[in-house]
Amino acid sequence: MDKMTKRVDSWGEVGIDTEASPGNGEYYVKCYVNGHDAVGFDTEEEALLELDFIIQSLKSIQNMDGNTQLRFG
Repeated sequence: MDKMTKRVDSWGEVGIDTEASPGNGEYYVKCYVNGHDAVGFDTEEEALLELDFIIQSLKSIQNMDGNTQLRFG
């Protein structure tokens, strides 16, 4: 079960993965725009940095190609 701790506008969320295996990081990232999910981050800050990287990458792609439509979920 996931427990969201931070939501980044309509882009995505970061939270605690309550079912994380011992030894793996307990934080997850979920991006609403491209469906990217990742787990195993040791800190909330590390997970937020991953989500920020994804957001900046998607914005950069959209700026390069004005026809690109980002899907918001």
